[in-house]
Amino acid sequence: MDQMERIYGTYNLIIFCDMNIFKYRSRMGDKIGADIDTDLMKIRWYERKREELTERMETKHEIVCKIQVVKKEQTNERDEGNN
Repeated sequence: MDQMERIYGTYNLIIFCDMNIFKYRSRMGDKIGADIDTDLMKIRWYERKREELTERMETKHEIVCKIQVVKKEQTNERDEGNN
């Protein structure tokens, strides 16, 4: 999963988790050789992974926003110094 995240990005990996959750829910109890408990275990795993990725993505977004605010403040201070 780490390699997938590096290649495809966090957002796309969240979508991948959503698609797997959908897959296991929609076939639960129908796939030959797979029991419901196994599908539930996989669903829970992908839900936890999706939550972890979402939190990580939100943290990255917060950091980027803070950096942008600091850069804007620095630009404003520089512009005020030139006037």
